[in-house]
Amino acid sequence: MCHPAHLSAKSNREKSFNSIVEDLNALQTNELYIPALGGRLDFAFSIVAGDHLASNDIGGFQKSFSNGQFCRHRHINYDQRFIHLSEISHVQRTKDQHDNLVQQVLRLNNNDVIGDVIDKSPLSELIGFHAVVLLPNDVMHDLHEGLCGQVLLAMFKESSTKRLLSYAEIKGRLISFEHDSYDKKNKPPFLRKKRLHK
Repeated sequence: MCHPAHLSAKSNREKSFNSIVEDLNALQTNELYIPALGGRLDFAFSIVAGDHLASNDIGGFQKSFSNGQFCRHRHINYDQRFIHLSEISHVQRTKDQHDNLVQQVLRLNNNDVIGDVIDKSPLSELIGFHAVVLLPNDVMHDLHEGLCGQVLLAMFKESSTKRLLSYAEIKGRLISFEHDSYDKKNKPPFLRKKRLHK
């Protein structure tokens, strides 16, 4: 369609996405007649597919995962990612709350990130689209950084508490796990014994 560098300029981005949104909205509001089928088809937009960075970009979310809030589904900041699930409750993002954050960002107009939001989505005028609902989950980021680490730690603690696995056995399994070439640089931090007993 176009080179990503072209979309980095806000005016180019708006032109590109506005025409796409207009076409998709026209398809959703008007039936599509296909003579070969001899009938009309209704069209409804239902989901956007993309990798995590692209989805964050399309949703108007920040593209940094090492600070601030990094999950599109819940309000969880980077420092909270290792807090045990029984000790914290992460507030789920809602459409209304997200829309309020977008309005604050637009009103301030100073490139601030508020609650992980940096701008309105270029698809915000698309009928049926909302950044909180229709962007796909990304297992690596939304789950691995946002939820999986906490669930795994809870499972390790439970296994240790119930004496299903000792700390040494858990540590041995984690160390012996073979990461492929893509995962080696993102290998999780070493599990310390004190974390199992918090």
